[in-house]
Amino acid sequence: MSKRQSNIFNKSIVMKKQIQTVIFLSLCLLLKINFITAQTGQLIVCDDLSMTASTSYEVEIKDETGAGSGHDQIEVGGDLTLSGTLDILLSGYTTELTGEFEILSYDGVLSGAFSTINWPDEMISQGWLIDYGVLTPGKVTIYGPSVVLPVFYISFGVEPDNGVNTLRWITATEINNDYFSVEVSTDGTLYSSIGKVISKEQSNVYNEYNYAHKSDQNGRLYYRLQQVDLNGQYEYSDVVSIYMNQNKEISLFPNPTSGVVNFNETQFGISVYNNMGKELLNINEQNTTYDLSSLPSGVYFIRTKGVQSITERLIINK
Repeated sequence: MSKRQSNIFNKSIVMKKQIQTVIFLSLCLLLKINFITAQTGQLIVCDDLSMTASTSYEVEIKDETGAGSGHDQIEVGGDLTLSGTLDILLSGYTTELTGEFEILSYDGVLSGAFSTINWPDEMISQGWLIDYGVLTPGKVTIYGPSVVLPVFYISFGVEPDNGVNTLRWITATEINNDYFSVEVSTDGTLYSSIGKVISKEQSNVYNEYNYAHKSDQNGRLYYRLQQVDLNGQYEYSDVVSIYMNQNKEISLFPNPTSGVVNFNETQFGISVYNNMGKELLNINEQNTTYDLSSLPSGVYFIRTKGVQSITERLIINK
């Protein structure tokens, strides 16, 4: 592929006439592809792109100079549906453990995955992997096993219950992750480790974790996770906190709820977030009862406002 798309695709049709069907309406609108041949370039698709079970996509890799010159890439302006076969061809590139190539990008929604991936022997022996837009949203990437990949958190929160604070977190992808060290602080600056949670099986699927911390501490407690890789490298999560008021926890009920939530103490307002951290509601009213019936059924995080602020997981079930 190259930026001279129409010429390249005309040549490809001649070369692969017996096995491909291409409908090319304009420079950047591709409706149907049964065979996408490697030309070491960049193809721009302004609309949605759907690869069927019979689609074969060849990606040629020459060097690390970038998409379009060093390796193939398709840019999709809409939704991307994947299926069929991915063929990876090495054309002068010597594989490295830290190699990384973005072979597809998309502006819409990604669904599906390649049914078959034909890796070069060099990449198989080194243990190369593919990521479908989890680590880098909007990109399909192939990469070597030594690429530094942080754990991607979908959510991280803390829930109080009778003097026990339960930390819950969900990860989207874990590669070479060893364990999580749970840390707590009373001032948000100096942290100490209170426990260790071993990583679950490494995969590209969601993993859920929890850790219960019993505390009779007055005031605010801050929690964070230290994620430690197999090689000893580590990163910290965002910080979550909870306020313990004279050994009396701020709590909401019922949970799950059909829409209305109550607090055991007056709050100055609340904010409601989805599990991706997007704020959905922002209510600045001093009250003990809040109506959230405008939200559909699902899992949310609710944060109170004021000195005694908490963040708690909330389930709405209508």
